[in-house]
Amino acid sequence: MWPTLMFPYILIFFGNAIFADSGIRPQVKGQRQIRKGILEPPDVQNNIDSNNNYDTRQGRGFKTHIKWTETDSDGKIVIPFSMHENIPEQEQLKIFKHMGRMNDDLGCVKTVYVAKPDLLNSVRNPWRNGILFVWPDISGGGCWSSVGKTDGNTGNNGPITKHGTPEHWQFLALDPSCTGASQRSVEHEMLHALGFDHEHNRPDRDTYLNVDTNNAQYPSEYTLSKEASWLKNDDYPFELESVMTYCSFCGALDPKVPVMTLKNSETFSESIRMTTTDSLQLIWGYCQDMEKVFQNKETTKCPTEDRVVTGFHRDVYVDRICDGFVDCPDAADELGELGLCIPAIPQTASDCCASLLIRDYTCNYKGNDFEGRISYECHEENVVVFSYGGNWYFTKKGLPGEGAFYYQFSVESDTTCPPIGKWGDDYVFCKSSGPDTENGCDPNPGCSANANCVDLYDGYRCDCKYGFEANGKSVETNDDLCTEIPQVNECDKKKLNTCHKNAICTDTLNSYTCACMEGFTDTDTANPGRSCVPCCQSIQISKNIATSGSLIISVICDKVEPNNNDNYFSYDCHSSKVSVEKYNQHALPVPATIVYIQQINKWFFMEDITSSQALASTSLSYLAFQDGLADSFCPVIGNEGKFSDFKTNCLEYYVPPKTDTKPATIENQPDTIKPSTVVTDAPAGVEITPPSGPTGSTESSAVITVMSTFTFLILHSL
Repeated sequence: MWPTLMFPYILIFFGNAIFADSGIRPQVKGQRQIRKGILEPPDVQNNIDSNNNYDTRQGRGFKTHIKWTETDSDGKIVIPFSMHENIPEQEQLKIFKHMGRMNDDLGCVKTVYVAKPDLLNSVRNPWRNGILFVWPDISGGGCWSSVGKTDGNTGNNGPITKHGTPEHWQFLALDPSCTGASQRSVEHEMLHALGFDHEHNRPDRDTYLNVDTNNAQYPSEYTLSKEASWLKNDDYPFELESVMTYCSFCGALDPKVPVMTLKNSETFSESIRMTTTDSLQLIWGYCQDMEKVFQNKETTKCPTEDRVVTGFHRDVYVDRICDGFVDCPDAADELGELGLCIPAIPQTASDCCASLLIRDYTCNYKGNDFEGRISYECHEENVVVFSYGGNWYFTKKGLPGEGAFYYQFSVESDTTCPPIGKWGDDYVFCKSSGPDTENGCDPNPGCSANANCVDLYDGYRCDCKYGFEANGKSVETNDDLCTEIPQVNECDKKKLNTCHKNAICTDTLNSYTCACMEGFTDTDTANPGRSCVPCCQSIQISKNIATSGSLIISVICDKVEPNNNDNYFSYDCHSSKVSVEKYNQHALPVPATIVYIQQINKWFFMEDITSSQALASTSLSYLAFQDGLADSFCPVIGNEGKFSDFKTNCLEYYVPPKTDTKPATIENQPDTIKPSTVVTDAPAGVEITPPSGPTGSTESSAVITVMSTFTFLILHSL
């Protein structure tokens, strides 16, 4: 069955209801970390109040969701919250702590706790709207929240007033199955309540991630938002580490197969807390006209390039440096690149860190009590760090006894002290009292004229200016100063570049780029300009419909001139044939067409319609489809260019208007892509068993419904 795609992103859409999340969180089993999602989608309603208080500012999730607007005497926007009494006391303490932490990063917004007995007291609770945290026996299960302010939303669990809460307050559901009241769950759902959508639903998500919705428990969790407004602010490109991004294995049907990976197929975990970017985007959405009620926090740039956005360096709040949480790629904010982290507690006699930070755990030195090696005891019972057999381990099962033992993660190391830094997919840090804050660049400590001084919290760094390098590196030292990079034009000689012969090579500083010429499709978008397949002027599309033997149905589709779909090619089809004449009743009906639907980046093969009719219609039946490629204006043809189970052959290549570049010709194409002849006859001596069923096309079809007024698109099977 086709997935349901909706724009802007929502999980479930009932009338005016907008809802997000249902508990996709990791579990740990055995001796390694296995992330398995548990999804329990609830029903929701009543997302829009009678005031229709929409925000017109554009950004991450703010365009169509209802903002909070009530203010306190200090001018800050208030998000009141309380907790249902059925939430265990320890979990309530966690919620209270995490909500307090959020206040450090909300700018003009603040959370205010209202005790449950005071909710109906208009003096102690003057707030019309607020949030009631609930546990699964009240919510029906899962971790979820409305997206934006919502009057009385309980997820179809009856009126909120029966819980001793004002009628306009709304549920925010937590559940032990999705890490309960962890910092991530609380902050993730709170950002939904403030109007945030998921980061992995951004329109540009597919530029950075591969997504396998066939392995997702709920494919709609990964539906792309088509709101172009999401991309308006270039200061905040896609963020893998956002607390609003799911992990690779979250919500997977097969827990061993990731739903999402990076473009290089690497998997990734989920963030523990709000990032600086999450905070800055919330402030950008709520606080642009409220500078008098809060003070912007100081930021600095991460020295390491973003993990997925090339050339981009993210902001990090200065007060997050050395706080035990990773904010920069490769933990540059915790491992010394932004400043030496001063230990909070004096080192042990062995010069080891006396207090470790691991995720949400603080683990203190216990002594040499495990086989003569030092170990650490964390603040929760049975959570320990120890060394054994050439590895350091973090476990929640206590120190090992006889036989096998279980652990969460480890690092190979036989050192006396636990190594500080990366352990598998996680990090271990030494608890710090903060960074050294001296300005190492005031005055200039001696960087050369070809370098810029960068202030670090433990001194400075001399970064080579653009066009300069220090013995092949970007940072100069006393031994290697920054000198001008000798310029070589790799595009002058073919042996110096790897561009395809049908690509344009562009020389850049110390490198080059490749891009396929007009009229060619790039079939390897991870390595642009290395595989340039020609576009086709005339396509044969065919299929063997016999249950045994060969019975080929086919049509020929010619490019429409001029283009009728922006720059994308369209094809109108004719010459429908069946390879055995007596079975002509199975011929594909013409007219037929091949068109590109821009909203979902797919090419569709359709019957009984022309390209112009298809592009003008809001409801279309189709026989087959093919995913579109980035920066390509035509479908892929040949071995790699099937339309579902239809085969394609290029009968004539498209030759673009003459330019300074070499046009496409048959002679300079790859050997595997050549024009083919039309198949009209079945092989001699082969017995054919035709398909059963009515005359005409035997193909099953699906429907596309495009509702441009609401900017969403739904696919479903017939």
